[in-house]
Amino acid sequence: MNAKGKESFRIAGFWNRFWAYLIDIIIVSSLSSLAIFFLARFLAPGEGLPAAGMIVWLVGVGIGFLGVFGLAYFSLMTYFFGQTLGKMIQGIRVIRTDGKDLDVSTVFIREIAGRTISQLNGLHLGYIWARFHPQGFAWHDLLSDTLVVWEEEMDRRQWYTVKKTEEDIEAENTIE
Repeated sequence: MNAKGKESFRIAGFWNRFWAYLIDIIIVSSLSSLAIFFLARFLAPGEGLPAAGMIVWLVGVGIGFLGVFGLAYFSLMTYFFGQTLGKMIQGIRVIRTDGKDLDVSTVFIREIAGRTISQLNGLHLGYIWARFHPQGFAWHDLLSDTLVVWEEEMDRRQWYTVKKTEEDIEAENTIE
């Protein structure tokens, strides 16, 4: 049994994970862009647009910022909350397959080593794999023995119970 006191979970589907990842990439890209913008303003405060040489340099730095911010964002959010902002919005979270709480080594394997392999130079084959895996595991899930599941609260919100009035119950009884 895990820390939430639940023994079974509904595995999150490919599309829910896709939208969560897209939201996270937008967040990471925005943070990286802001950092590059302020760095460019700091390095060339009087220039309207940075000089051509600086643009090439900033592109390289930008890719570096994207990588560093991405690693930090995914690692820290997963370690401290079990989910990123995208996963929070989608109502899904990362858990270990043995039900124990996420620890530093699990998060390191999943978010740094595993995501690097899953993204494989921008091809994202490890993510596409999740679409065809019978249980929806991406490569970084398989490497770290984790899975992405629906949150308990979200699970309850997906169902709606209609409250029947006494007239409804009486009408059903007369039909039977």
